[in-house]
Amino acid sequence: MENIYSELNTSIVRFIIAAYEANDFRALKQLGLSDKQVKRVIDMPMKQFQRFNAMRTPIATVEFNPRHFDLCVDYIIKESGTDETKDQMIKMDASAAMLEALAGMDIMEYRSRRTRLGLDKASQGRPASLNSDESITLSQSWDKFKDEQDDMMRYFKVGLDTRLPLNKVWACLRLEQ
Repeated sequence: MENIYSELNTSIVRFIIAAYEANDFRALKQLGLSDKQVKRVIDMPMKQFQRFNAMRTPIATVEFNPRHFDLCVDYIIKESGTDETKDQMIKMDASAAMLEALAGMDIMEYRSRRTRLGLDKASQGRPASLNSDESITLSQSWDKFKDEQDDMMRYFKVGLDTRLPLNKVWACLRLEQ
């Protein structure tokens, strides 16, 4: 039979050690541990830590803070969506400068994402100018998404709507501002 408490027990012991090493005595007090109990864990030889995996009884009771839990889950889901959007924007030829300004993405992350997505190196220099039809299409689309509060999402939606490379969209709109 699998021991369902081994992961919980091991994680708690790791947390105790990490809190101690970070001098976070407040966290240790919140766990309800005495100084003596903390010292016993800290002084334990490394080989003995593996024995926590064999304990069939939980060493702590876990209580969730529903508000914090929901905030964390919401944030993780939102960030996951944001990561997908960033990848899509890179596929749509968003420049490093654009993603740095809109999403705080540094050049190393930009290059890493391009590599992971199987894309060649980004082109250098200013993209070609839009022709008059593309300019009109861009202007109409930009106006269409004027209520989008998030600038990154607005550019993304405009790129999807116009099918124009985002580096061109960025360059054109930056010149207008």
